[in-house]
Amino acid sequence: MVCRYIMAGALAVALLPVAGCSKTQDTAPQTKIFGQPPAFKTAPTLGPPAPRTVLCDFTLAVNAVLQSTGLQASPGPVIIGGIYTQFLFQAQVTDPNSTPGNNDVILVSASGIIGASSSTTPEETTLVLFDDGSNSTQNNFTFPQDGSLISLACSTAPNGSVTCGPNKSIPLTSNDAVANDGTYTRGFAFINVSTSNPEGIGQFRNCVALMAHQFPKTIGPTDTTMTFRFDAVDREGNLTTYPTRLSGTVPPSTFICTGDDCFCCYIKNGITEVVSPQGICHGKPGMIGPQNPAGFCNSF
Repeated sequence: MVCRYIMAGALAVALLPVAGCSKTQDTAPQTKIFGQPPAFKTAPTLGPPAPRTVLCDFTLAVNAVLQSTGLQASPGPVIIGGIYTQFLFQAQVTDPNSTPGNNDVILVSASGIIGASSSTTPEETTLVLFDDGSNSTQNNFTFPQDGSLISLACSTAPNGSVTCGPNKSIPLTSNDAVANDGTYTRGFAFINVSTSNPEGIGQFRNCVALMAHQFPKTIGPTDTTMTFRFDAVDREGNLTTYPTRLSGTVPPSTFICTGDDCFCCYIKNGITEVVSPQGICHGKPGMIGPQNPAGFCNSF
């Protein structure tokens, strides 16, 4: 059985019952109840899927964590991020019943199976597209920061001390360029990485949300091809489905961490590779403190 859920704001969730009003005897790609159904002016697109790099300076947050354990990162910024795949879902949609200031189109979406594996139940995820000019306040997108070790909500007191926490809620946008021009957009990030430490993947996801303002979805870690269906619904409940589905491939992503070799090795590979004398982090410089003058990765 295929499950289906919406990844969007409360507005999109409220509209779902309307999208489900189509009569079962009607046929795709168009379902008409009252008035004229919405129409796709041109073929929808996925971007095309493209690699995008994000790098974030997490020095304050990293040092706040290390100092609580008597350690200090190497001088210079600690940068965490990586290269991920961006899909930019776009569709030009009109409705004959629209009038100036009263758009009859209430929902444009792209739906597909995202991140399914042989051990999980496939989930059809519906991404709502917006024609809002990337107004994050209007649509209230947020991403609760990932990772349990590093909190990104940091502030610096007048005496120079840094406090981080509680965890940061990161605002997102649709990535739509111009509001109310009939082009509905949703930027979405796919992270396809084999990093073994969940904390490293979490900080990669946080950086995507901070820099690209896109929801970061973790999949993989091998090449993954996904196919999407585009739908449009108007206020009368008329549904139009674009007749052709679009596919895109997500290649493996690249995790990036620089600034402290020991910390970066830990956040990518986990504590076992640090404390084991045969671990891959053994011998790397950084994370120095009074109890670890040779560095944390050289203390075991």
